[in-house]
Amino acid sequence: MKKLALSPYLVLALVFAAWIGKMQVYCAALLSIFLHECAHACAAWMLDVPMEGIRLHAFGASLTLACDLQDDPKTEIAIAAAGPAASFVLSLLFHALYVLKPLEFFRLMYLYGFAFGAFNLLPALPMDGGRILRAIASSRGAAWAHTLTANLGIGLGCVLILLACIAWRAYGVNFTLLCCGAVLMLSARSEKRKKGRYLLSAHAKAAMVQRGKILPVETVAVSKDLPLERLFSKLGAGKYHHIEIYDEVMQKVGQLDELQAAHLAAKYGKKISINSAYLYPYIDSRGADKV
Repeated sequence: MKKLALSPYLVLALVFAAWIGKMQVYCAALLSIFLHECAHACAAWMLDVPMEGIRLHAFGASLTLACDLQDDPKTEIAIAAAGPAASFVLSLLFHALYVLKPLEFFRLMYLYGFAFGAFNLLPALPMDGGRILRAIASSRGAAWAHTLTANLGIGLGCVLILLACIAWRAYGVNFTLLCCGAVLMLSARSEKRKKGRYLLSAHAKAAMVQRGKILPVETVAVSKDLPLERLFSKLGAGKYHHIEIYDEVMQKVGQLDELQAAHLAAKYGKKISINSAYLYPYIDSRGADKV
């Protein structure tokens, strides 16, 4: 893992929590979330999965991996499950500490640990339960599994918002339920838009071919220094593409098909060039994708 990044709004959130007299509550919630993300990071480190780092936000934390795990569902399940498991273990630990010494901070830690672990088991993106479900369902196709879990996240978010509105009439405003629903819905929509855009398109074309639909095949010649983002801008929607890779002296150094290129874009990012140190060693001169 490269770094621990802090949001510039974290200081403002701390000041606001102190101003309204909720510093202990805020610190307990933030620490619980941070330890949850540290458990993900430990699992990724033990499984030799590269990480970019943990970012601590004003209202949470997130771990960013340096690769995509859609081709390795067992690893994705292990890393996703580590967070809720750690939250439940820490909840039990702080409950035991609270029994021995009834401090308010210990009580908050075991309550938040249990609540955060349970909430993250919801089977919808971007929750850990959604990532586990996506990995299990990926046997039916990565694109289908991702769309399913993202839609579940949007649906569950709407349900939580609806429940908050219903409870409003009887019990008053429930900001916790309302915020959880809004965050879940918006995050799921973001996941659905940003994740695997190229991969979904390439998977759709591959599925059409498997169903017997004939697609025109087109060969595209590109430079090895071309970013994947620009490569995909050259590919049309109604054709399936074979990509030939050439160096500066116009010597062919490798080849890919569209689905392989989409997997690489999802795994390494669309900004990366074909000749990147992270990408190019996985393509040999015979066109075999070793990823």
